[in-house]
Amino acid sequence: MTRPSAVATLALFLAISSHRLAAQDVWKPVTAGGMSVSLPCTAEWTTTKHDLPEAAAVVTTHNLGCKTGDSLYVVGWTEVVTKGPFDGMTELRSSRDAMLKQAGGAVLLTSGDIVHDGLQGIEFTANLRGTTLLSSRSVFQGNRMYLVSVGTPLNQDRSADIKRLLTSLKIAR
Repeated sequence: MTRPSAVATLALFLAISSHRLAAQDVWKPVTAGGMSVSLPCTAEWTTTKHDLPEAAAVVTTHNLGCKTGDSLYVVGWTEVVTKGPFDGMTELRSSRDAMLKQAGGAVLLTSGDIVHDGLQGIEFTANLRGTTLLSSRSVFQGNRMYLVSVGTPLNQDRSADIKRLLTSLKIAR
């Protein structure tokens, strides 16, 4: 059901990765949509809405993507309004798979179920086009899915920045 959110996130990721933005060294909190996360850069939120009549659902995705040097950060949330049942874990996995398929040449390196701040989710890493390591964490609460991800050059140790981003995610309750 959430394929549009994965495609929107990937499109934003690829569009930003092709532009050089001014580097910023200070990590600042960003709060919106019931989530808070720390980022080393700023940008504007984008919103995409998809009506899915075949699933009797409306999917609205909110993303923010920014770049520092050669690292790209994408955070966001997706709200699914549906008359049918909503299985958050299934939707997170489906969204991950759609994003990797859309990337073309993406190879899933690791993936596992997680509990982050008391919420169920998934975390994965992927090799995008042989040049970028994508590290991503997604969780869900109710009918809302939250995503934090960072793309860094392959074979460069950016583990401190990756950990800082992924662990900074907080969801309001």
